[in-house]
Amino acid sequence: MTELTGLLGLASVFLITLICFRRQQEIYGVLVVACIARTVSVLFHQYVTPLPDGIGDAYGFEAMAWDYLIHGPYTGSDPVPGQKILGSCAYTGLVRSQCSLWFHYPGPNSDFYPWLMSLVYLITGRSFLLLQSISVFVGVLSVYATWLLGSEIWGQRAGRRAAWVMALFPTVVMYSALPLREVYLVCLLMFGLVWVARWVRQGRVKHAIWAFLLFGIGIFFHGSIFLVALAFLMVIASKISWQGARSFLQGRLRLTALAGLLVIAGGIAFWG
Repeated sequence: MTELTGLLGLASVFLITLICFRRQQEIYGVLVVACIARTVSVLFHQYVTPLPDGIGDAYGFEAMAWDYLIHGPYTGSDPVPGQKILGSCAYTGLVRSQCSLWFHYPGPNSDFYPWLMSLVYLITGRSFLLLQSISVFVGVLSVYATWLLGSEIWGQRAGRRAAWVMALFPTVVMYSALPLREVYLVCLLMFGLVWVARWVRQGRVKHAIWAFLLFGIGIFFHGSIFLVALAFLMVIASKISWQGARSFLQGRLRLTALAGLLVIAGGIAFWG
């Protein structure tokens, strides 16, 4: 039954790719090939031999996702052998009614991804193959984001070439076929950079907001993306500072530049 759920998930991802991107003729073929390559890798992992990196963290995250659903995570301070597999209620003293899903929301750390996948298990039941199919779709979205980013910077022809590399690069294909948080991180990073590129070209505030929103979501999967958001914030601060200094020297300091500097300075002081 669980294997059937996973196979249906793979089929659904393929159909969604065919339907949702059929109007994107410039990139449609690349996305279909990307989906097929990742699907083949999933089936190879399941029925032939495990992919590299497909045993350690992949199985560990899947086991934690199931454990989140059944028991909730271990929240004690002392290490307990086997706690990630056996559950936590017995170790923390929590009764079963207190060991609920939302009660144990882990926040932005390495446990967020298995907690998120436990929500999938809440609906579908346990299926490693299903988690793989979700990664496949997120990987296809990363290819699409690569095309958008390349098109914004170099034009559609170069964007399509970049998408082909993303679609068929072996390491990228492998990680898109496994239930790992890296594929989600890359997808959010690429879409965030798309909005950064649009902000650079057009300078609209809404583009910066979208970029920070995507980077903020990415932090829940891996904290390293905070450095990207911080770098983008510094670029914005530099631009506003330059505009403010130029306006001040010309005797007409803009209210928007002054307000932007105050907001950024307050943000840096808060996070510092």
